[in-house]
Amino acid sequence: MSDDVLTAEGVSVRFGSTTVLDDVGLRIGAGRTVGLVGESGSGKTTLARAILGLVPISSGRILLRGADVSALGRRERRAFLRAVQLVPQDPYSSLDPRRTIGQTLAEALDPVRCRVRTHRDAITAALADVALPADAIDRYPHEFSGGQRQRIAIARALITRPDVVIADEMTSALDVSVQAEVLRLLARLRDEHDLTMLFISHNLAVVQQVCDDVVVLYRGQVIESGPTADVFAEPGEEYTQRLLDSVPR
Repeated sequence: MSDDVLTAEGVSVRFGSTTVLDDVGLRIGAGRTVGLVGESGSGKTTLARAILGLVPISSGRILLRGADVSALGRRERRAFLRAVQLVPQDPYSSLDPRRTIGQTLAEALDPVRCRVRTHRDAITAALADVALPADAIDRYPHEFSGGQRQRIAIARALITRPDVVIADEMTSALDVSVQAEVLRLLARLRDEHDLTMLFISHNLAVVQQVCDDVVVLYRGQVIESGPTADVFAEPGEEYTQRLLDSVPR
């Protein structure tokens, strides 16, 4: 039996006459981090949104542990949304400014009741996991720095103990020093929780540091994939080489 946790098989997405993704395939094995790279407009975020069910796919399948996501019933769909979690590029816009951090994390655990008192121990543990103090539970998003808000977004994603985490340009809005802190945190969490992750980034230096495998998208098509070290050492496509050449030395 395959140990793939998340699979995209021949996924295409079209908006009218425009094809954004064309027969895209992707496999993420248990405990692996797969980097999805490509220039702006290549279809990276569209694929993430297709996996999450936020945009309809025109053809192909998304499978979570072998189960076709499109065939899930209402209850299974709720379970899927807990099992596949997103860490967004801009955590501030994804955090409700009217809710405390505790309320936000409680909602991730129980969207219907979202009672902080019921889940206080789990919330406190999730905050400690990302090196934030326990008193963050009663504070609001605007009271935190950009790096701290990204830590909150990571805590929200991990508090449900998901099967897959999708990180969409999660460090691109941070300055270099804060980015390094978040990447060190991510490395620790990967080891401690054996995370399975789709890591979307235009920064190939970060991808080289974080990802076991890499998939290169160009105009909505996968043009190259494989272990990160192999692809970066000997790219088989001119486009991949151009991406590598653009990385600051």
